[in-house]
Amino acid sequence: MTVQALLFDLDGTLIDSMPHHHTAWVEWHARRGLKIDADSFFVSTAGRSNDEIFRDMLPGTSAAEIAVLVDEKETLYREFAAPSLALIAGAQDFVLRAKEAGLRLAVCTASTPQNMALAFQRFGIDAWVDPSRAVPRAIITHGHADHARAGHGNVLATAETLAIMQQRFGPQPGGQALPYGERLTLGDGLTCMLLPAGHVLATEAARGEQLTLQRLADFPLITYEPGYTGRSQIDEAFSQHEDLTLNLVLSAMDADVIKTYTRLGLGVGLVAEMAVKDDPTMGQPGSELVWRPVGHLFGPNLARLAFKRGAYLRQFVLAFAELISDRLTRQLILQAMQAPPGQSAAGTGDYGL
Repeated sequence: MTVQALLFDLDGTLIDSMPHHHTAWVEWHARRGLKIDADSFFVSTAGRSNDEIFRDMLPGTSAAEIAVLVDEKETLYREFAAPSLALIAGAQDFVLRAKEAGLRLAVCTASTPQNMALAFQRFGIDAWVDPSRAVPRAIITHGHADHARAGHGNVLATAETLAIMQQRFGPQPGGQALPYGERLTLGDGLTCMLLPAGHVLATEAARGEQLTLQRLADFPLITYEPGYTGRSQIDEAFSQHEDLTLNLVLSAMDADVIKTYTRLGLGVGLVAEMAVKDDPTMGQPGSELVWRPVGHLFGPNLARLAFKRGAYLRQFVLAFAELISDRLTRQLILQAMQAPPGQSAAGTGDYGL
């Protein structure tokens, strides 16, 4: 028999989550002043759902009360897992080799949506299971350009993802909408649920992986129009590599327009750092966009302020200059205004900026 697909469990198979579940159970007991024989408890409950465990522990408890207890225990799990959850050793390498071999991959789990989101967003697991080539039936988690691709026979996705795919690729045949968090039973009793997922580049950044120009070339890019902030340096960086192509899908003059296109999942936005680093909507928990610096790929951009020599500079002009750079002091500006053309006040032509 030829193997065509692999189905992975999540907890204990792809992610090393069991120690955090153990810690959560111990803490749950401790908060109630209950003693627990950890070793025997975990042996007797291995492989069982939270509902089953609580029904045995607390006979006669209603389903609603059990649901509250389950939520409390899983919240504890996420608190303990968030700082240090890791992949099972060798899991990522095995998955990537399977993808290279052309195998189709899926994750089947009884985990909660919140627990799944924690693992999927941290390790980019959604990128492992979204189809990277055309298949007869595709489940697409979200519309980002690193996940949603054209050519599938039938597509299951959220209505928002289908709309994005239609905008990018045209009508999707057999498109079926499934809201986030709702379960759908497919053939052979397989249950599917779609969850929001982060961009794979953000996931790689969270793992501490260095972004390279080669990796950036894998994605559709959105940046400034020619002649605007740093565009020439982006073009030059790609032109120095004959094996790389700048996949530019959209361009704009304004950083906010580029960020809007990026929010719509149309590509990866490249903007000046000053347009994002102080933006309160960027990179916060629950925000739609995250950013990571790429100065090591394109170099710094130099901004210049020009003043007419000999002109009287009003106080608000000097104050504005000081806001641009803490090194651009009023004293330094006035020295430059009084110096002969091409020279600093000290005669060197260099103001130490």
